[in-house]
Amino acid sequence: MEKQSEKTKNYIKIMSIGVAVDLICYLIGHFFHIPAWMDANGTAIAAMLLEPGAGILVGFVINFYKAAFIYTSKELIAYLLSASIAIIIGIGIRKKGKISIKRIIPLSFLCMLVNWNLAFLIDLWQGGVISHWENQFYHMARSQGHSKYMAMYLGIFGLKFLDCIIRIVVLYAAYYIIPKKWQNETYISEVSWKNPYFKRKQEDFIE
Repeated sequence: MEKQSEKTKNYIKIMSIGVAVDLICYLIGHFFHIPAWMDANGTAIAAMLLEPGAGILVGFVINFYKAAFIYTSKELIAYLLSASIAIIIGIGIRKKGKISIKRIIPLSFLCMLVNWNLAFLIDLWQGGVISHWENQFYHMARSQGHSKYMAMYLGIFGLKFLDCIIRIVVLYAAYYIIPKKWQNETYISEVSWKNPYFKRKQEDFIE
């Protein structure tokens, strides 16, 4: 019971850090006009250090906050981007149940590719580019002779690429800075690496 209570406290600590990082990074990008959203870095931290579900919850909190207090309810559709990051990082980061920091870079680029295409579909649904920097990149691409839709696609890439680079730096920093005792290493001893979310090791049942 005491062990479970400590685990719950650690989840709350890291998920709180995740929400704070998401919000702070977003505000930094917004006020300093950085060509990146940077609002899912904390989501990725929670997914990496805890599990995909923790990242999904962190992503929901920050997207709900933005929809309620900064933008409109349409912002909630962007939750798809945060959720995809949480799932990709949370599931892919572990090797035999243990966090493998070597996977941070390839998984971050996979997140970029998935988010790039999801964001393009969201922009189409909303009727066009939805941010200042997307609009800047869009007009740069149009000036080079690209079609409207290709310019939208390339415009989104500019933001997602920088997002990806920043996320890599943030994840490496979080791994080394956040105390290891807070991180979820449950999967090492309690769950089979062959199916880490559903199948426990046989030896765990042996006294």
